Amino acid sequence: MFNEAAWLAAGSAPARNIRRGRLGRNTIYFPSIKNRAQLVCESALEADYCIWLEWDKDVKAFYPQPYTFRWTDRREKMRYTPDFYVIHLSSANHFSEVKPDFDRTARKFKRTLESFMAHEEHQDVHLKLADRTSIQQPILLHNLKRLYNLMHRVTAWEVDHLQEFVLSHPDKMTIGKCLTSKNPPTMRALSKALFSGELLTNLNEPLTLQSELTMRREK
Repeated sequence: MFNEAAWLAAGSAPARNIRRGRLGRNTIYFPSIKNRAQLVCESALEADYCIWLEWDKDVKAFYPQPYTFRWTDRREKMRYTPDFYVIHLSSANHFSEVKPDFDRTARKFKRTLESFMAHEEHQDVHLKLADRTSIQQPILLHNLKRLYNLMHRVTAWEVDHLQEFVLSHPDKMTIGKCLTSKNPPTMRALSKALFSGELLTNLNEPLTLQSELTMRREK
């Protein structure tokens, strides 16, 4: 049975060596800001899922291939390793399984997953399923990936300068106007603010220089 406290105390290492990958898959290194580490993903879809976890304000940390469950079902020895373990600030922590299409997975995996979810030892285990449709929301995901890639290595000075900029400028202005203003903020700081929701824009439309920003002000 999974013991979160003991697992974290032991270093929260992956349950298996995923750097070698699997036949037909390419491992991808995801630079996680929340985990302050490079995470190894087994597919581009898993790396895209990580973007959502980074964007979710309630997610504190997340770990790939966290733990291998072992149990017996009708005298058959079973084992299953979820793709991620996600730790939240307020919501219940949970495991995640990421697949392009759960209806088209191999019969053996379907049998394993059904047995895992039905087994009495796992009734307190929270497992969430994420497929390509839920993960790859074309415009929003593209915007989030773009902002996330741009915001890396932003400095405290850049963040402070953006905050000062916001206080001395109109509540609404375009990204282009913001970047061409006198003493403008950096694109890294602007990307971080948009990704975190400190500044608002419509992320369900393609981001351009004409995208309108809504500045949030402290009350």
